[in-house]
Amino acid sequence: DIIAHLRIGHAVRLFDRYIVNDEVSTFFAAADAVVAPYRSGTQSGALAIALALGVPMIATDVGGLGEFAINGKTGYLVAPGDRDALARAIVSLLGDPDRDRFAKAARELSREYTWEQLCDKILAQAGAPFPRQSSAM
Repeated sequence: DIIAHLRIGHAVRLFDRYIVNDEVSTFFAAADAVVAPYRSGTQSGALAIALALGVPMIATDVGGLGEFAINGKTGYLVAPGDRDALARAIVSLLGDPDRDRFAKAARELSREYTWEQLCDKILAQAGAPFPRQSSAM
C-alpha cells in the first residue's frame, strides 16, 4: 500500500516470500546496502550475511549490531528510533561516490568471523596445549 501511495512501484521490487539459501547471495549482490532499523535485538543474521558478502550496511545501535555495522567503516550506525538519522545515513551512503570502501571494509572484517578464527580464539582462551590440526589432513 505504501509503495502504491508513494507511486514508487517503478523503483521497488517486492519479493513477499521465503528466500531459499541458494538465492540469498543473488539478493544481497543486487543490494546497494542492507538497512537494519532494529528497535531492540542482540544480533542480525542479515548483517552477518551482508558482512560476508561485502554489502555496506546501515543499522541501529542495539545489541551487537555495531560489531558488523561499524560507523564510517562498513556503513553507518544510528540511534534506534531516530528516523531522521536513519534517512540521513541512507542518503549519505547511497550518495557517497566512494561507497565501495564500505564494501571493501566489510569483506576485510568478515575474515575475523570465520570458523577458523573462532576455533583459534577458543583454543587460545582454553590455553590449548597443542596446535590446531590443519583441515587439509
